[in-house]
Amino acid sequence: SIIPSSAQAITYGDSLTFVASVAPPLAAPPAFGASQIVFFNGANHLAALPMSDNMRAATFPATALDAGSYQITAQYLGDAPNFAGSTSPVVNLTINKASTTTVLSLSKAGTTFGEPVTLTATVDAQTPSTARQPGGIASFYTLDSGNTKTLIGTAAVNQLNGQASLVYRPTTIRSIRLVATYEGDTNPTSSDSPTSAPQVLQVLPILGASAVTI
Repeated sequence: SIIPSSAQAITYGDSLTFVASVAPPLAAPPAFGASQIVFFNGANHLAALPMSDNMRAATFPATALDAGSYQITAQYLGDAPNFAGSTSPVVNLTINKASTTTVLSLSKAGTTFGEPVTLTATVDAQTPSTARQPGGIASFYTLDSGNTKTLIGTAAVNQLNGQASLVYRPTTIRSIRLVATYEGDTNPTSSDSPTSAPQVLQVLPILGASAVTI
């Protein structure tokens, strides 16, 4: 048998463990020997785990799986000559992607024409620290007065700190509004820094004239 036995829907990073157990036909059965329980997704092998005589069970954590849909079964391989193998019913499992938030920051709020500014997008996945953290790409945009975005570059997200950085050299003398988008990955969803509160970079000429917001 397998527990849980009914369909499950969780979010990536949530704790869920499948427990597969073998019920012998005798009240005092002989030892199972070096037996295994194998977990499958459909026909695809997930894990082969040892089963002890004391517990007559094996466990498989759903945290080992990426977001997606699964048909989980557990198969006892049997132990000749005493016990034949058996397979549990299918348990349908849906693992939804974890939500994220993205925050954009600038290395400085003002610069002069052509001088570099580092844009950093910080992606926070709503998952336990033990779950695999976001990878993938962050895209950086300027934002015009009608909130139309223009791509200025992309950068890879560092899975150790959840950050992606891009060096930006403005080529116009004005006040530039900036936003970032995390494009999502296998397990986390995409997210945007808010267009309602973009980061604003003031770009002045080298001789220092006032910038004009556009």
